Amino acid sequence: MTQAEAHELALMHVQFAHELGESALRQGEFWVSVSYGLLVLTFVAPHALNKVTTPLVLTLYILYTAFITTNSYFDLDAVEASRADAGRLVSEHQLNLNVLEEKNREQGDLALPLALGSLHAPGLFFATLGYVGFVSYKNWRN
Repeated sequence: MTQAEAHELALMHVQFAHELGESALRQGEFWVSVSYGLLVLTFVAPHALNKVTTPLVLTLYILYTAFITTNSYFDLDAVEASRADAGRLVSEHQLNLNVLEEKNREQGDLALPLALGSLHAPGLFFATLGYVGFVSYKNWRN
């Protein structure tokens, strides 16, 4: 493999990894939208939650969350593998690929914001389950 071919292949790996990362991000954003939509629905129309619809909605929400989480982790694992392949090509052929260096940079000063941001998804998940369950229970008692 020539150096130009290795460079092109490494760029393709970086592009593929970026597209998979964007796909995982879009899936996560849609899940957040669904979660907030469910919270808004519960707030606006609590009378729609009864003994049939509540377990159905919560079951579908839990299954959808598991599906999105599984897909996102699979995509992110493929991203890491593709970036590793690109890194291997760069090191074997002594290439200079700044885009790969930028993608692999350390998140040094962002450790605290990233840690706080990682609490958003589990917090939203449990808050959605809790609020829907609370409103449903309150409706059942009345």
